[in-house]
Amino acid sequence: MPHVFVSYARKDGNRAHLLNGHVLGAGIKTYLDVQQLAAGSPFRPELQQALDASFAVVAICTRASMASSEVLFEIAYAIGRRIPVIPLRWDAGCILPPFLAAYQRLDFSESEDWPSLVLQLTRLPAASAEPLPALPALDKLFLTRAQLPVFEEQLADAQSIDICGMSLLGVATRHPGPLLAKAKRGCKLRLLLLNPENENLMKLIASFVPSFTIEDHTEAIKTSLKFQLLTKDPALYKSDLVQIRLYDYPLAHGMLIINRDMPNGRLRVEMYMHTSLPADSPGFYVAQKDWPRLFNIFAAEFDADWASATPYPCANGKQAH
Repeated sequence: MPHVFVSYARKDGNRAHLLNGHVLGAGIKTYLDVQQLAAGSPFRPELQQALDASFAVVAICTRASMASSEVLFEIAYAIGRRIPVIPLRWDAGCILPPFLAAYQRLDFSESEDWPSLVLQLTRLPAASAEPLPALPALDKLFLTRAQLPVFEEQLADAQSIDICGMSLLGVATRHPGPLLAKAKRGCKLRLLLLNPENENLMKLIASFVPSFTIEDHTEAIKTSLKFQLLTKDPALYKSDLVQIRLYDYPLAHGMLIINRDMPNGRLRVEMYMHTSLPADSPGFYVAQKDWPRLFNIFAAEFDADWASATPYPCANGKQAH
């Protein structure tokens, strides 16, 4: 029978055990890793299997957990696998990252409402479903930013490039030269970026960029779109090679997909963790030939987000498709 996966930081162990007891007491099976991971066993593969066998993830959200790469990995993995996630805000000072803030959450910062949590879990239709089919082990798929080739090297053989997500907006704006140079050589480029006209989204995102006010953050995005991309080479926008769309909700991950329809296709997935991602932040680096199912899951996620996004008017007045 599928279970509820409890995601938490080690500093919140007492809270995790308290939660575990209440959920078990309601007759719902749980997975709490300190109880069920065998000593000396591989860490990520067993966690991956436990996530695949879950019908929901309850994420204990505190300042400690939102700074934990392990917790953010578990949440991002669950979202990518379409496993329901219930954020449990148990710390009044905890700011949820954008992709979690979009979820309906329970607030335990002042009082613990266990009946509401149990009710949400019992209402999930997946509670009696079969576990998800297993993906390949993920322990060999993690690379930090410091381990990646420099951006220009990653694009060396690119025939198509797809980019989405808040953190990857920087890629599009810091590296317009290499990107547009590839487009001039016939490389197709799709950029899925924040919509600076969406005031609610800007307010949500700005809390993760403390050096900016909301107005500064909004203006920085508009300036990047208008001057660093669109006026760099307006002639490119007479073709379909460069397409830009804007999204109006927080995305679960940032993605860079290269040559998605070719045998040498690969993608980088970055989970949002902090206001800025340090060089040792982990992320997926997936080759299509080695991990086709995992590659297709994230590629399909990009396609779904792209299909629901708004075309951005280009410099010459032509809209992207």
